[in-house]
Amino acid sequence: GKPARVISVSIDPTPEGLQRMQQFLMRVGGRAGRGDTLQLVRGLKENLGLQTVSIEGIPAASHFARVLVEADYRMKLIGIGLEQLPVPVRSYVSRTNPVTVSANSMERWYFQPNYDGVSVSEDNLAMRINERGVQLVGANERVQGDGARVGTGRVNRASQAFTKEFTEKYNQIADRVRVYAELRQLIDLSIAAAYIHEQDFYGQANWDMPVLGDEGKVSVQTYTAPEKVETAVNAIWRGNTLMTPLGGGVNVQPRIALKKDHVTIDTEGQHVQVKHSSGPDQLAPGQWWWD
Repeated sequence: GKPARVISVSIDPTPEGLQRMQQFLMRVGGRAGRGDTLQLVRGLKENLGLQTVSIEGIPAASHFARVLVEADYRMKLIGIGLEQLPVPVRSYVSRTNPVTVSANSMERWYFQPNYDGVSVSEDNLAMRINERGVQLVGANERVQGDGARVGTGRVNRASQAFTKEFTEKYNQIADRVRVYAELRQLIDLSIAAAYIHEQDFYGQANWDMPVLGDEGKVSVQTYTAPEKVETAVNAIWRGNTLMTPLGGGVNVQPRIALKKDHVTIDTEGQHVQVKHSSGPDQLAPGQWWWD
């Protein structure tokens, strides 16, 4: 079928919600005290409202999509200090100096594959992912008065440090928290599927997936598609300053991993050896190797 260039999930506040949030912050101004913390948090959540879930490249009702949404949402909770990992990772808010953060700024973080580390055999019939990895990267945005979001182009050191530590400890986190292990596995599968599609192995094998490709025979769209999620808000006082970070997405472009500048050729034939050892060499016509 048509190749999916991008597999992504994004959880975003609506422009109307962002506009209401800006108006709310302007009304509150600098009058808030520590006793108003819960009221501020409640006001931010009510004005922002539910956030919209956008899914691209995969069926929204699949387990695949569910994993991406959960991984993204929980990562944001970790970043703003509302969820603790079993692996020590300092949250974004614990690193941030409120003096350096604008009242109308938003930090966005999203997962992407480590695109380096793919190698293929000289005959292109075998591919190996040498370095399994998931990266967390950040992008800073500013919210305008009308609710529009624009990139600032600046580097937030606290955000940079948070995403760097999360990335470095990702495999440790995945060993302890299932959803991140599933995310890593799905990214690997996406790169493998992109390679199979790019090499047209289905066509070479004369296989049109009459069963596995038919949702009516083997269903994978068995979940309710996520459409809205609650806005996550945390409130932290630093001295006399109240920080109210708002918690992006997941963006997988598997074909990037297969570009020439990312792929190395296995000239020693190790991949071919693995390929030959994966099943019996002499099969009868129409016989599957696991028979």
